[in-house]
Amino acid sequence: MEQLKRLVGDTAIYGVSSILGRLLNWLLVPLYVRYYSPGEYALVVELFAYLALFNVLFTFGFETAYFRFTSNQKESNERYFDLAVSSIMVNCLLLGGGLVYFADQIASLLLYEGKGYLIIWCAFILSFDAIAAIPFARLRLRRQGKRFATYKLINICLNIMLNLFFIVYLPSHIAQNPQSMLSAFYFPSLGVGYVFLSYLIANATYLLIFYGDFRKVTYRISLKMIRPLLAYSAPLVVLQLAGMINEMFSRQSLKYILPRGFYPGFTNADILGIFGACFKLSIFMTLAVQAYKFAFEPFFFSNSKEPNSKELYAKAMNGFIIFGGLSWMSISLVLPELALVIFGKSSPYLQGLQIVPVLLGAGLLMGIFYNLSVWYKLTDRTLSGAVISIIGAIITIVLNVVLIPVIGFMGSAWASLVSWLLMSLLSYFMGRKYYPINYDLPKAAFYLIYAAVASLVIVNSIDSIGSRYLLGIGFLIVYLSVVYWLEMRGQQKELDNG
Repeated sequence: MEQLKRLVGDTAIYGVSSILGRLLNWLLVPLYVRYYSPGEYALVVELFAYLALFNVLFTFGFETAYFRFTSNQKESNERYFDLAVSSIMVNCLLLGGGLVYFADQIASLLLYEGKGYLIIWCAFILSFDAIAAIPFARLRLRRQGKRFATYKLINICLNIMLNLFFIVYLPSHIAQNPQSMLSAFYFPSLGVGYVFLSYLIANATYLLIFYGDFRKVTYRISLKMIRPLLAYSAPLVVLQLAGMINEMFSRQSLKYILPRGFYPGFTNADILGIFGACFKLSIFMTLAVQAYKFAFEPFFFSNSKEPNSKELYAKAMNGFIIFGGLSWMSISLVLPELALVIFGKSSPYLQGLQIVPVLLGAGLLMGIFYNLSVWYKLTDRTLSGAVISIIGAIITIVLNVVLIPVIGFMGSAWASLVSWLLMSLLSYFMGRKYYPINYDLPKAAFYLIYAAVASLVIVNSIDSIGSRYLLGIGFLIVYLSVVYWLEMRGQQKELDNG
């Protein structure tokens, strides 16, 4: 129980920083949708989808490998830290250099002719982020959540201030003061490029934040040490790439797969921008998963030798599903009002609102899949995890190609949900063979089905706001009452057996 309390506490710390940080970043969405058309915003959506994909290549799975190889070898912690940082820096030089060299060709391939500078900026954004990954991982390993949260929030707040400066303040200031010295920083043709410039400057601060850590690093790569590290991390790269395809493929392909004129009055680029903006509304589930992930990864490695470790993992999964189901219903309930606040009453971005409840469910299933990943990470069967993720990626691609021409961007949302569901089931049944954990399946199934049905009923309610909230709150009260009864009964059984 003490270990679970630590997991909850760490999740709360990472959750506060992650949720607060993402909320602050999320507040940029109303800014973008008001200053940029859906077609312009599509560039941000697409390139950031590629940033997420390439981030996996730049970090190359060294975060998880660092946890794995330091959890039981305390005397080698600093050597593995030096090795991981050195390896990532070499990787950034190779991959970043390649992106810079072929920047113009890549921009043309993505139909952004003349915007090669954005690819160069993206290369530096990726490099700075990857270089900071291992210092952040060490903070997590040492359970220094407050420092972790502080550094993340510094980056996020600086990014927000730069966005407001470049997008809001600078144009207004130059319009009123054409001879201002700040005119040297204002290029109207840059447009959404200021979004990337803000991220670039903010990420560069990681070099200052972790300067003390980098100064103490012994920059060398030991072949003896790196071979097992690479053997462990390489399948993770495949796994994470496939996972990113599950999450990002729609934003990378929607404008190419969607038949032209499918949505009258909108170009395919417009629809990508609308889809990307509405995708942001499902971020709250993603935040819960991310906060949990930050705490859970060091948790399951550090507790793997405990005699009751499997019981701890089962209880952690149960708690995650309870909270995820509650989040799914709650966000679905307030979604219409939330969208009006973010987008405005007559915004074209409201066209994609129906994807959000489905994506919330997909996010919850993604978190369940992450919980289930404990078996192949602890048994060093990361190749099996990679195979599962590849299967999921294939399902995602096939369903997007099949469904998008038929039901538009709803096809992408359903493809994501189905893919994460099938991956979770596959991981569960494979895990029973190699690292069996007695998850409470009846309770998990009940919580998930109840949350899915309740969310479906809530979002399809056509009554007044008052009636919808009365119905939604009723669902939530019943859910919490059943959770209390089932969990209290389970604790009482444990006490009786103990």
